[in-house]
Amino acid sequence: MKPKQRRAIPVLLLSCLAIACLVVWGRQGNALDDRTSAACRWLAVPWSIYATAYGVALSAVAAIAAYVWDARYRAPGELPAWPAALGVVLAVPLLVLGAGAVWLTYDEAADVAGKVGHNFCM
Repeated sequence: MKPKQRRAIPVLLLSCLAIACLVVWGRQGNALDDRTSAACRWLAVPWSIYATAYGVALSAVAAIAAYVWDARYRAPGELPAWPAALGVVLAVPLLVLGAGAVWLTYDEAADVAGKVGHNFCM
């Protein structure tokens, strides 16, 4: 493996980590909704949902930082290796989605904060 490709792999891996965190965040949110409905009372947002929401955003930021680090070692006019190019193309929208995930997590927590433990079933 060439050094150029070796430097580019972390960009793609961090983008894949951000995708995995986004999928886990969505599944945890759905599981919380299911548990809340089954319990017929409001449940607090668990810390794992916060962790995965921040995981999306921070992994995307790290992927972009790794791309910038990789760019420092390229010759002028040299194109990035395909893992770095693909990773940064994925990381930019994931950064926006990660910021949205963090915002939605805090929004839901604020909405539920006054209702935790109260019944909503008849």
